[in-house]
Amino acid sequence: MSALLSYNVSMQNKIKGMWPFELIKEGCDKFYNENDRYPTSHDFDLTEYLPSSVTIRKRFGSFAKFRKLLGQDIKDYTKGPARSNIVRALSERAIEDENLAYEKLRSIYGEMHVHREKEYAFRNRVDFYIYFRDGFFAIDTFYPKHARALPNIFNIKEKKYINFPGVIYLVVMNKDIEKEVITKFLGRRKKETPSHIKLVLFSDLDEILKGYAPIQ
Repeated sequence: MSALLSYNVSMQNKIKGMWPFELIKEGCDKFYNENDRYPTSHDFDLTEYLPSSVTIRKRFGSFAKFRKLLGQDIKDYTKGPARSNIVRALSERAIEDENLAYEKLRSIYGEMHVHREKEYAFRNRVDFYIYFRDGFFAIDTFYPKHARALPNIFNIKEKKYINFPGVIYLVVMNKDIEKEVITKFLGRRKKETPSHIKLVLFSDLDEILKGYAPIQ
């Protein structure tokens, strides 16, 4: 099926609430190519070109049965070694990145003005909540494995921080991703990116922080 035909069929079936198996499989393959892994149930609810997790469960009975039809070796990402390996790898990377960002922020604003994992609304947290001379701003660090993974991760974080009450910087920690990638991605988006959500590289952070004078 051509890309254009696939897209048109996808849009028509989404409107009708119908998702042919081949179309779902195509979406899973697309997700894999972008993220180096197959989508979890949570990813189905957040990814535009995939049906909801409810649709999968209603049609196939469970995600384990659905993955069996796809021929995936791992039938359940929520149990056993698969889940443990995913959590361990993500946790180690996240901790390393957050510590790197924290040391930079602490050196500029001081420990008492840099809050980690601060809750700003009911059950909503942000990696870093920083008080500066004229107010506050926030930072969320993340590590896309490659440029193809950036759009999906950004879309998820955009929904998370859509109602954040201030400026928040989504900081890409992967040094292999260049600024041109971000510029092209934001320029090609069909919907306008909220003005308070900024997508930047970690290498840009020093220059950005110059605009936020520390409390003396």
